[in-house]
Amino acid sequence: MDMFAHRYSAADVAEIARIKPPTLQAWLKRYERTEEAGPSGGGRQGKAHSFNYFNVMHFVIAAELVDQEVDTPQALKASAHFGQAGSIPSTRSFGLPFDEDGGRTDTMLLTSGNGTCIVPMRKGEDWWTQGIMLLGNPSGAFCMPILRVWQDACRRMKVSPGAVRAAAKATT
Repeated sequence: MDMFAHRYSAADVAEIARIKPPTLQAWLKRYERTEEAGPSGGGRQGKAHSFNYFNVMHFVIAAELVDQEVDTPQALKASAHFGQAGSIPSTRSFGLPFDEDGGRTDTMLLTSGNGTCIVPMRKGEDWWTQGIMLLGNPSGAFCMPILRVWQDACRRMKVSPGAVRAAAKATT
């Protein structure tokens, strides 16, 4: 299976993200998304949405943030950043955690009213200060580790995290 070309139904996405289908539909209708980030199809009766891997991860991360009491608009914006931004140097591909230390380095998503950043949680490094500085020193920020969320989502998508990393490396 081509991991990034595979398409998922709205029911699949809701199940993988552990949200109710009406919640997914509300998020699709209510919140602005770019054509690249959004699913294909849908928008009218009888035309089903079709989602790719990046769309699925967008909603998985958003659902996790909402579960952690981040407001929905901010959660959707922050989760889009995870799926649509890599890192330089390229140690993190779009929609994946950092791939350092054999995949054991966690990836921290920090979000505030100022924006979102994604930093590796390397042992011995002050990732919190790095993230806060990238956000412009906000008065407050929410931080969430991504690695476990991503691994769980991969399993619910019925693919191994290693296979996803291999597919990402093959496309770069």
